[in-house]
Amino acid sequence: MAPSDMLNLTLSEAAARVERRTLSPVELTEAALQRIAAVDKVLSAYITVCGEQAREVAQPATTSARSTVSPSPSRTTSTRAVSARRQARRSWPTSFPQRTPP
Repeated sequence: MAPSDMLNLTLSEAAARVERRTLSPVELTEAALQRIAAVDKVLSAYITVCGEQAREVAQPATTSARSTVSPSPSRTTSTRAVSARRQARRSWPTSFPQRTPP
């Protein structure tokens, strides 16, 4: 797949391709970094591009994607974490005190 085609994928499409192993996180990262290098001289959209860090993160993600059945967050979230989130939501205040002007 051409780098420009990779960058036109939605996140869902890219995740599905990574899951099917037709696209690796390293390839996707490299495509994004090449695009940034090509257009950032004109746009100046990034203050700092951390390409090496992105590559370091993508490499283990590639290994992880190859070794797992499904990287879907819904399948990896523990029931304990879900219960903790629900409990936290219950403890949120339903209304906030009104601020009086000085």
